[in-house]
Amino acid sequence: MIIYRHHFYSAALSIAVINAVLRPAIALIREDGWLAALMGGFGISFVIPMAFVFGIKLLLIKSRDTVCPRDWAVLIAALFALLIPSATLAWLVAAALAMFAMSRFSDPFSNQWARAGLSIIIFAALREPMAAVLLKLLATPLLDTDAIMTAMLLKLFISDASSLGNIVTGPGGHRLLILTGCTSYTNLSIALLGWFTLSRSCRAFMDIHQVIAGLFVAGFVVGLNVVRLVLMAVGPVPYHFFHDGIGSSLFQVTLITVTILISLMGVRRNETR
Repeated sequence: MIIYRHHFYSAALSIAVINAVLRPAIALIREDGWLAALMGGFGISFVIPMAFVFGIKLLLIKSRDTVCPRDWAVLIAALFALLIPSATLAWLVAAALAMFAMSRFSDPFSNQWARAGLSIIIFAALREPMAAVLLKLLATPLLDTDAIMTAMLLKLFISDASSLGNIVTGPGGHRLLILTGCTSYTNLSIALLGWFTLSRSCRAFMDIHQVIAGLFVAGFVVGLNVVRLVLMAVGPVPYHFFHDGIGSSLFQVTLITVTILISLMGVRRNETR
């Protein structure tokens, strides 16, 4: 029986990603229940599975390349690694599989789209473990930077606003403690994954216009996050509105919508040159 590489690696990567997503999802369900886990997206941003679906779709573009013993050997090694109950390891296995698969496509047409899809999967797979490591190593400077930018913007309206470490003091002594869940880096890494996914899904090769669009996405995400932090630092009522209420949902919708629009503008600009 002939097995084509695009089918083979799509299945292998699916197994790795399902392992990475399933373990923390089950733990969340056991801790908070089905409804709370579902409302929280099972502890993972929807952008990550979306990126994986887009990557697999590109990888499944028909290829004449068939599986050889080396491919089977890599799959067996990956399956043994996935026996270790670790979501982080599963993400790293998915990234390693995608990196190895990049060198396995020789068909000229399918190769460019397969590489585009695999690069998306690599970005998505490495985002989770790398985000955790970087936040652990750089949490203090990242949080302090957010606090400084928030205090500087708040001072334009309230002269006695200040920051100390990751704490911003607003009017009436109201204090905002910025934690890792609210840092610009968390939203930035997700937004850039969305930009990269859309850019590579529309064009097999990146160009300068798409890179510039990525820079605009980064600037917008950081700016929007700082504005949200400023509003949260004004007082208890806006804090709860933008942290837990409708304001939080509006923030996420705005973030996603503008990221998509800027990303598509980068692609459109390339097509109209």
